[in-house]
Amino acid sequence: MHDEDQPNAFGIVWPSPVKERSILCTTIDEEINVSFGDWHGHYGPWLNQSDSEAVETALSTVAAILNDEAVVEVSYLASGWAGSRLVHMGEYKDTSIVIAVEEEAGDDLTLETRIQSWSGRLDEVKKI
Repeated sequence: MHDEDQPNAFGIVWPSPVKERSILCTTIDEEINVSFGDWHGHYGPWLNQSDSEAVETALSTVAAILNDEAVVEVSYLASGWAGSRLVHMGEYKDTSIVIAVEEEAGDDLTLETRIQSWSGRLDEVKKI
């Protein structure tokens, strides 16, 4: 992967066994970005990380996702995406992203949380 607008940037894609899902790791704007499903994380100087710390953290994040040791939790309201986070399995509890929403007449505030895993083995959909 190469971006002509960012000649010093590069990207690596790991296709998942789950159709239309992959890990994308890029270096753009002097930071490392890791994305999987509907989540992405940034690593680098703006987090007060040295280059080597950013690389180590990004690679350990990729490894955790590839080994199903971390999943992505994505929450949606009727109006669309509401938030996402990476959850390491040792830290995972049955807690969805908490979103404070004021009720308005006629609004469908149904919250759906989707768990996305690399293998698909841990995928789950919860309606709250």
